[in-house]
Amino acid sequence: MFNHLFLFQPGCWIGEGKIQLNGFDDQLVFFTRWKTLHIDPDFREFEASQEVQIAGHTDMMFNHFLFTQFNQKKFEVILENQTWGEVKGVGMVDDKFIGWEFRDTELGFEGYEYYELQDDATYTMKAEYVSKDELRTLIEGKIWKQLAKTKSEMQEKQV
Repeated sequence: MFNHLFLFQPGCWIGEGKIQLNGFDDQLVFFTRWKTLHIDPDFREFEASQEVQIAGHTDMMFNHFLFTQFNQKKFEVILENQTWGEVKGVGMVDDKFIGWEFRDTELGFEGYEYYELQDDATYTMKAEYVSKDELRTLIEGKIWKQLAKTKSEMQEKQV
């Protein structure tokens, strides 16, 4: 399905970028790692995990994604994390673009996130999320395929 290696093929992607919160002048630097966990051979559904760490902080945020209900260029996405619980959204994909949006009026949470394929096989990403208390988060970054396994990944495989 499409020419995307990110999310549509098994593997690990790493990246970095900046986060801007409304009401704060400083931008936060973040690092991220995506892992595609399971891909259904018929592309009916697949799972991915994302780790996000803010530079200078020890805490890490973990997101779990389930992508399902593919219908030509549209799909459904379920995000699960410790902050929001489970949030459902819709997504779109084409040859150069993967993106999704969430609108959960009950939680007071909405936003979008998209990844745009570049000529060098990396992806630029942008996201914007707003909570019911009007906290707005703007995110910009870049991700690329991790070429070598980390020491911890090699140890996990041996266990």
